[in-house]
Amino acid sequence: MSLQKLSLPLALAAIALLSTASTAWSSTDNILTAGGTADYALPGNWSASTVPYAGHNAIIGSGAYSNAVATLTNDVSAYVPDQLMVGYGGTGEFDVQTGGNMTVNAILVGYGDGSANTSTGILRISGGTITNPGRVRIGSRISGTAPGAGTVYQTAGLVSMLGEAGGVNTMIGAATEGTWNISGGTLAMGNGYIGYTAGVTGALNQTGGVVSATDSSPSFGGHFQIGSSGIGTYDMSAGSLSVSCASFIGFSTGGTGTLDVHGAGAAEFTKTRLTVGYQGTGIVNVRENGTLTLSAPLQFGYVSGGTGQATFSGNGIVTVNNAVSIGNEGTGMMAVQDSAQLTCNGLEVGTNTKGSGAMFQLGGTV
Repeated sequence: MSLQKLSLPLALAAIALLSTASTAWSSTDNILTAGGTADYALPGNWSASTVPYAGHNAIIGSGAYSNAVATLTNDVSAYVPDQLMVGYGGTGEFDVQTGGNMTVNAILVGYGDGSANTSTGILRISGGTITNPGRVRIGSRISGTAPGAGTVYQTAGLVSMLGEAGGVNTMIGAATEGTWNISGGTLAMGNGYIGYTAGVTGALNQTGGVVSATDSSPSFGGHFQIGSSGIGTYDMSAGSLSVSCASFIGFSTGGTGTLDVHGAGAAEFTKTRLTVGYQGTGIVNVRENGTLTLSAPLQFGYVSGGTGQATFSGNGIVTVNNAVSIGNEGTGMMAVQDSAQLTCNGLEVGTNTKGSGAMFQLGGTV
């Protein structure tokens, strides 16, 4: 695929990089004021004396009401707050358990309020359903440089985040450190970005469950990126990943992304290519029985300045039902060793005279 064909989605993605903060809402702050562990569904636990609904920011852990914890075991999907903020200029925790169902237009975990206060948010999902037609920011802030972090622990349940039309919907490590840990349940994203902003770390750690990324707004040209402009890592030792939008590991200059598939982890990229080291640095490891399957091309070191590398080792299995190119206008390197297997429909090393590529077979099968 030519660079010209990529220009529109890349330009739109670059514009999106400027907007890690949420869209401004004309909303009323409805703060969890109850001490200890409080029931999200009880109106008396909130500053507005009602469960947060349309026109409200549901805030858990802020200012004088820091260290707040809310649990949800009921269906509150009829109430749709504009934003759910967990750890907004303070420390907050939100636990969604079996029976808990909610819909919200934006989820912000560990969201700096522009003050000097540290913002730390924790979202735990052990059951139930969260439906978010808008955007998700795990580790972000309005402005300033105050430290903060957002962390998600998902052991069960369904989180459906299929995206706001014409925009980026899911960022892990948007403007401050963000981590999503999933061991069970389903995480369904529209567009996904891990390590979004320069200097920021984002991580998705999968030890089970199902993760998917589907471009829910094709006119926007959404991506799945690991290491957009920051440092992104995706480590999967079990469970499945299915991606059906354009995918990049190490997207922008300065961005560093790593995908590590091992153990019982199985990653599949369908419909569109996977580019490792587009303008940044991308690394793919498939090892210890992990599997990686692609329907479209696998590319390493795509444009000048991009560096992509892969190591397939142990009993890792890589199947590319298309071509593999190592070093287009950037730098690419691939090593196959031990008992690893690589199957593809074509292998090009040093695709373009402007770039460089290298392939090392130290064992395994190609």
